[in-house]
Amino acid sequence: MGNTAAPLDRLMVLPEDAADDSLAMAVALADASAAIARLDQALASHPLHHAFLYLVRLDAVRRQAAVDGELIDPWHLAATLEGLRLRMDPYLRIRRIVDAARAALGLHQWLVEPDFDKEGEVQRAEAMLLSIATVLGVIGPIAAFGLFYLGDRVFHLGRPQVQTLMYLMLSVAGHLTIFLSRTRGPFWSIRPAKILLIAVFGTQAVATLIAVYGLFMTPLGWKWAAFVWAYALVWFLINDRLKLIAYKACCAQPRRPGNRQAIQSKAATAC
Repeated sequence: MGNTAAPLDRLMVLPEDAADDSLAMAVALADASAAIARLDQALASHPLHHAFLYLVRLDAVRRQAAVDGELIDPWHLAATLEGLRLRMDPYLRIRRIVDAARAALGLHQWLVEPDFDKEGEVQRAEAMLLSIATVLGVIGPIAAFGLFYLGDRVFHLGRPQVQTLMYLMLSVAGHLTIFLSRTRGPFWSIRPAKILLIAVFGTQAVATLIAVYGLFMTPLGWKWAAFVWAYALVWFLINDRLKLIAYKACCAQPRRPGNRQAIQSKAATAC
């Protein structure tokens, strides 16, 4: 027993330099944690905390409204929230400013004071995101291991070629997932922006060239690169169908945040 413990003890003992480095790193991490805690406490008790939060929310709402095509100045939104009359820009149409302010006000209410219906929508969105993430997270590894099995056991490719095969598969399939997750309906139901198409297919063209000609890896060749693209596209279509099934199953029984009458009576009592 003693003979066995001695080698284990020697393995447990770190060299002096390594022990000093580990101690220094532990001390640095402890100091950083304490500094972050002090900063968090200082921000929470800062007299301008509410003002900072107000500005951050205004900017967040402005960005969300811009995604929906409604451009609004944050100070126009602030004036709307405070019940002040907007100062109209003579170079913009009044109707456009009012529509943008109305859309931004709705987004601000979602962010700050969601009502019963909004809370239900948030819960349904959370359930949908969890369902879709679960489906895509399970199917992705199945598709990847399927390609590995084909390359290694069926086509008898060498391990370096299989590694290049997997690199291209993960790159192509990962980027195609963007088109799956951006719509609730089929992937073609909402046309993607040109900048998104350029970004996705531009990067995948580069990844394909890297795999074909073997930059920092074993060359794959155009034949196997085309096979990977076809394989990824087939799984892309399968995933799109499974996504629709998951959305349908998730929306069949939407969750609600409790008894509506109880919530309304509680709100009336509070007022």
